[in-house]
Amino acid sequence: MKYLFPLLLWSSWAWAAEEHDDFLRQFVVGEYQIVGKPPDAKTTYLGHATIQTSGSQLVIKRTIAGKTWVAQGRIEKTHEDVRVLRIRFLRDQASIEQTCLISSDLDNYARITCYSYSPHAKTPDPGFEAYFPVKP
Repeated sequence: MKYLFPLLLWSSWAWAAEEHDDFLRQFVVGEYQIVGKPPDAKTTYLGHATIQTSGSQLVIKRTIAGKTWVAQGRIEKTHEDVRVLRIRFLRDQASIEQTCLISSDLDNYARITCYSYSPHAKTPDPGFEAYFPVKP
């Protein structure tokens, strides 16, 4: 009996965390204008992105300078128990990973800001992207 309360508390916490992940997954779905800088570069770019759900995954389609990349994304928990959007894709045969914070703009649309880096090597000058919602 003394183990029942901690088990119930843990299961309700796990359920709430899963619900929060589902909310964030749906919250980020939409169209965005993006501004960014690739890792280890000095140039900046403008582009367009769409985020859609595919089961528990997200599919991110990014178009920059006429070139389109399709990436996979997931809501993940960091070691600080913060939820982030993690995006992974290939650019010019190199693996790129983005760790993104999700917040809300003043109209309650998702605002996403990301650091871009190589998951396999130290990136001396990480890139960045900011996703601004295209409002319907």
